[in-house]
Amino acid sequence: MEREAAVYALSALADDCVSLGDSDLDRAHRLQQACLNLICAQLRDPLTGDDPTPELLVFKHRVQDLIVNRFRPRFLGGIADWSHLWLDLTYCHLHDLGFSLATLSKPVNFSHAHFHGNTSFNESEFHAPAVFTHARFNGLASVQRVQFHHTARFTDAEFTALAVFNESQFDRDASFDGVCVTGSAWFRAVTFDADADFTAAQFWDTAHFQDSDFASYTTFSQAQFTSTARVEKCTFRDGVDFCDVFFGGSVSFNKSEFIDSVSFDDSFFTTSPLFRSAMFNEVQFHRTHFHCPVLFGPFQFTATTDFSDAVFCSGFGLHPDQGSNMELTLEGTCFGYDEDTVLKELDNAIPSALLKTATFDHHCDSPLQIRGR
Repeated sequence: MEREAAVYALSALADDCVSLGDSDLDRAHRLQQACLNLICAQLRDPLTGDDPTPELLVFKHRVQDLIVNRFRPRFLGGIADWSHLWLDLTYCHLHDLGFSLATLSKPVNFSHAHFHGNTSFNESEFHAPAVFTHARFNGLASVQRVQFHHTARFTDAEFTALAVFNESQFDRDASFDGVCVTGSAWFRAVTFDADADFTAAQFWDTAHFQDSDFASYTTFSQAQFTSTARVEKCTFRDGVDFCDVFFGGSVSFNKSEFIDSVSFDDSFFTTSPLFRSAMFNEVQFHRTHFHCPVLFGPFQFTATTDFSDAVFCSGFGLHPDQGSNMELTLEGTCFGYDEDTVLKELDNAIPSALLKTATFDHHCDSPLQIRGR
């Protein structure tokens, strides 16, 4: 009770200090910031075990509500009371945090925070850097229709349940490198206006990237899709890096458009990828390992398509209707069956001279390696 009373006293002081500041607004804001920092520090008590004490949960909920309400505008189009303050919730343990409809004009730091229960940032706006590095979400994480007007960093964040970013917008760089999502990941109708970084991300359940727009450079290098990956009806307007990616389940690029170059170098497919109505310009599959039958076409490739040193263990089919502008490279490509079978499967879609450096009857001995969590 004493801690709770102290928190309310600090919030009252922060609310009143502007009117009591005797026209020294900078001093009043510094006092407000100090009060907010002390209030946030009260949320660092860890929540351990499956059944935290009810008293601690009640205390956390009241402190959370106190903070969130002051970062929400009181009326449509208004300015939130504390939107001009920095919010530092590093190493805090939060429970059923509802941060929807908030406006944050200054940097926000949730690094190393633990989000217990369900968390929502739906329809909030971040006008300054938002940092979630090494954060851990132990329940539903809903970040839908959120506007990130500045950089957003989720580097090495961990989502142990459903992670939903549907219809959110990233105006600056979005960093999801090293992120680990145990439940389903949803990035449906997301707009990335700057670089999107998913380097070494791990998706252990279905990853949905449908209907999203990637305006700048995008990388999934060294990412792992253990289950289904659905990159469908997406538009990639700049270069895309899928190098050294592990696709451990079904994968679909149906109806996606790659306007600039895309690279799948050193990637590993365990099941047949779907490319129906997908459109590629310049695409590389250097040393890509297809542990499954593959069929490309029709009209998917409009420029250079490079399968140099790729490995096809089960089957390689290329639709004859690829268009006259495609330049196909099969330098050093390995096939798991004889040349006559390869030519028959290709149905004379390519000149046999392109296979002069290819090898046949290749024994598929590459192990299926799933990276650890």
